[in-house]
Amino acid sequence: MTIFNHLLKFCCKMLFLMGVLVISASSYAQEITLEKPGERECADLLFSQSELLSKSTYAASDSNVTLLKTVSFTETITDVYVSGDLAFTGGYYFFRILDISDLNSPVVLSTLDLDSIAVEDIHVQDDYAYLAAGNDGLYIIDISTPESPALAGSLNVHNSAKRICVSGDYAYIQDRLVTEEGLLVVDISDPTQPVESAFLDVEIKHDIAFSDNYVYGADCAQGVRIIDVNDPANPILVNTFQGPTIEHYAIHVSGNYAYVTEWIGGDGMVVFDISDKQNPVEVATCLIGARDIFIEGNYAYGVGYIDSTLSIVDISSPDNPVSVGHYYFNSYWGNRIFVSDGVIFVAGYPEGLVIFRNDHQNKITSVDDDEPAFPDSYSLDDNYPNPFNPETNIRFTLPQPIKVTLKIYNMAGQLVKTLTSESLPSGNHQYKWNGTNDRGQKVGSGVYIYRLQAGKYSQTKKMLLIK
Repeated sequence: MTIFNHLLKFCCKMLFLMGVLVISASSYAQEITLEKPGERECADLLFSQSELLSKSTYAASDSNVTLLKTVSFTETITDVYVSGDLAFTGGYYFFRILDISDLNSPVVLSTLDLDSIAVEDIHVQDDYAYLAAGNDGLYIIDISTPESPALAGSLNVHNSAKRICVSGDYAYIQDRLVTEEGLLVVDISDPTQPVESAFLDVEIKHDIAFSDNYVYGADCAQGVRIIDVNDPANPILVNTFQGPTIEHYAIHVSGNYAYVTEWIGGDGMVVFDISDKQNPVEVATCLIGARDIFIEGNYAYGVGYIDSTLSIVDISSPDNPVSVGHYYFNSYWGNRIFVSDGVIFVAGYPEGLVIFRNDHQNKITSVDDDEPAFPDSYSLDDNYPNPFNPETNIRFTLPQPIKVTLKIYNMAGQLVKTLTSESLPSGNHQYKWNGTNDRGQKVGSGVYIYRLQAGKYSQTKKMLLIK
């Protein structure tokens, strides 16, 4: 794309943003419905919006969003990850752990000086934090004692580590510079000695997400990549699909749906049904902050790429997303977002870490009091069949949307397989285990333990694999 085209696209975006600001100022206390516009003159850069925005609503009121706390930092925060009562943040040039058991009074437990290392992305699994550290590669921090985190291991990458996802024994890293890009797969079975497992030469410019042994990459003008990592040592690009625009920013995958932020005449989100990896189908669009996106339960959360807005969208029906809340930051610029049990953590500058609460989910009640809308307790069922060969089903029930991990261990307590590690809606869920480990290798006969962790709820059961 020429410099002239970049300038033209920027001018189009600014003109649209000025229009949105005028509308917001004149209708501040009302819900604003964006009328269906015609095609733009610069259609080669910004696609026709006639169908995309016809159902979108932009709520000027922030009545469904409550600001809980602002934690000011002197440094710029680039990311935040929450696990239990701890928040993990990083930036230029530090890694910090906060106790957030009291959201009204977070406490800094420790700060690890990273010298000249800039943290781009954070993922936490068990007792380790995995940092995508740009040109410095992968850094692994031992967080078993939150008051005194320590460097456990590191690994140089091919280009620059921008985004990271971790599942089981593997880390998946978006590894790119301006002209060189790829997906780096790292064996982290020993976090003190990470080892490169594979490198797939594929363009991924903005973001990655992991779900059910697939990596999804948002690649700006090239669309969305789907990469099969069932065999982590041999990642395979299985498909690339294109959204309605030329810009794909952030991506989050939940269940059979991929939520991709794009420029759709404003910061926006496109929802794809990815149940058929060879033929993803666009099912809906709506306005949402496009710099970063997070899915938890029945809600999508976004922070603005241009207008510095926190957005909440109800996705209980993925084919009909509904905007339910916004919060305007004014001078604040949000970088990344993480949501845990409806509490929203936004990392950015100049304020630092800003904490909100989604009040909309607390307003949803059952239509029929005799039939509760949600289960009233957690439960983990016996796997079926048991004993089994070659596969078995594991069912569990969640009374509320929450981050869940379901893992398989051998009798020595060693992790064999991570079946899921993601935010799920309330209700019944089922996962299948086919007797393989995280490397895709068949395991031997014997007794195995499966463990469900959801917030403070934890339950384990045994099952028998026979051959």
